[in-house]
Amino acid sequence: MRLPEALHALGELRQTLKATAGPVVLDLSPLHDSDSSALAVLLALKREFGARLTLANAPARLRSLARLYGVEALILGAPRQECET
Repeated sequence: MRLPEALHALGELRQTLKATAGPVVLDLSPLHDSDSSALAVLLALKREFGARLTLANAPARLRSLARLYGVEALILGAPRQECET
């Protein structure tokens, strides 16, 4: 997912989530070719919808980006591990 697609997806997902009552699970498995813009979309959605939104099946590349930026626990629910010094 690149920036233009990410912005479009953010708008579409916001509308869907606002129109849906109760918890929602978003399957991330189709996001094989994603960059930091996909991560930004997911962070915005988690910020806006919080615990109501569960993100599932994140591909390895997306998980790796989230880990690199230090937001894996925020968006994917994985425990964050601190670097050893």
